[in-house]
Amino acid sequence: MGIDKIKYFNKIKWLILGVWLVYAIIFNTKFAVHLPIQITKNNLKIKKGIAIIGGSNVQMGLSAELISTNFYESLNFGISSEKGTFSEYIKYLKGKVTTDFVVYSPAYIWSEAPIGQDDSYRNSFLKLSNFIPHISILSQIREVISPSSSLIKFNSFGDQEGYDCPSLLFSFKINQQKFTNSNKVIVEEITGRVEKLKKITGANKILIRIPPVYSEEDEKMFIIKSMELRIKALKSAGIIVVGETIVSSDKSLFCDNFHPNEKGREFFSMELKKILQKMKLSI
Repeated sequence: MGIDKIKYFNKIKWLILGVWLVYAIIFNTKFAVHLPIQITKNNLKIKKGIAIIGGSNVQMGLSAELISTNFYESLNFGISSEKGTFSEYIKYLKGKVTTDFVVYSPAYIWSEAPIGQDDSYRNSFLKLSNFIPHISILSQIREVISPSSSLIKFNSFGDQEGYDCPSLLFSFKINQQKFTNSNKVIVEEITGRVEKLKKITGANKILIRIPPVYSEEDEKMFIIKSMELRIKALKSAGIIVVGETIVSSDKSLFCDNFHPNEKGREFFSMELKKILQKMKLSI
């Protein structure tokens, strides 16, 4: 009897593992990009005004609603994980963004190496952890049947409504040698993305915004100077770079070292708004 029970539970264990693996594969090949984008922000379209695009630093860290107030209409097209899924992202933007002005805030601009070429243990671990679905099967089914029940809510401006911040805040760090050595290839990638965005949106100007990061005070200037070299290379390549805060040591503005909290979202949104107002855009 005892042996039969062990065999029975082993079968259940392997069945659960098999279901999880199948779900993980389906989630990452079918839903990871398409489902969150198309269901949660499928109704957003802009033909006149400012399209704000980028990854989670835009989705969580900027408010198109604040920028729009007493200014030009703005919409937030930020999505999670834009950094590594840019080819899918521009497919989503095609037909939705046909305006003259785009503010692109790419997480990729902080990379130390081209996508797929950094084989460090940390990145290997992140790739593995990203394979693990963070949304349950039931949640996925509910998303398809009833989009209004989405786990992440967005307002009519495309801004994310509320989010939980982690309790620990670590300083943003870079490897100066890797970061500096990769300037050329990162700039080439950003330049290529700008050209693709111009082609699919018809925008006259693609403004590149440096997503602000959190760093402890003793590392702040080191990171700023490293990024300034990259910004100089971007400008030399004809890229329009906008922004004020590159690195901040104000803990009250961040959830983690790369994502602002609600206070930070307001601060950085108003900062960007002031910059855009000074540019006197003709929209």
